[in-house]
Amino acid sequence: FAPEDDGKYALALGPFRIRDSSSVLQDAPRPEQPLILYEYAASPFAKRVREIINLLDLTVEYRPCPGARGGKFSQDLFERTGRRTVPFLIDPNTGTEMFESGDIIEYLLETYGPPEGSYDKKALWPVTFEAFSIYTSTIAAILRDMPAARRQPN
Repeated sequence: FAPEDDGKYALALGPFRIRDSSSVLQDAPRPEQPLILYEYAASPFAKRVREIINLLDLTVEYRPCPGARGGKFSQDLFERTGRRTVPFLIDPNTGTEMFESGDIIEYLLETYGPPEGSYDKKALWPVTFEAFSIYTSTIAAILRDMPAARRQPN
């Protein structure tokens, strides 16, 4: 349980406050400004990036691009890059902008991950082993009827 007035993030469940006490991310750098990720739920490539973002406990502004072709954010992405490819990461803290899930994952681990020797990188294989993660993410998206693959009418 976490003390109530320590000023650190904790999940409040009624009168209890719970915080992850894992020491792995304790020394990991934190971005001052939220990262920005253009993505859509059914994309297996975007799912890989979302998984690493969650594992690293990063604050991110998600900009959904249904089917990577529809919506305001998709148009913003096209105007910014000339492409409608997701995932696309913007890190306002370093000025980095990039496509390609593998490159984004590597960047996030190097920039915001814990120090190199403080964890076993093999533990990340379900996300970093691209063939496995793409296959399982695709199967999950198909079973969920390709969520956010199409823009819903307002």
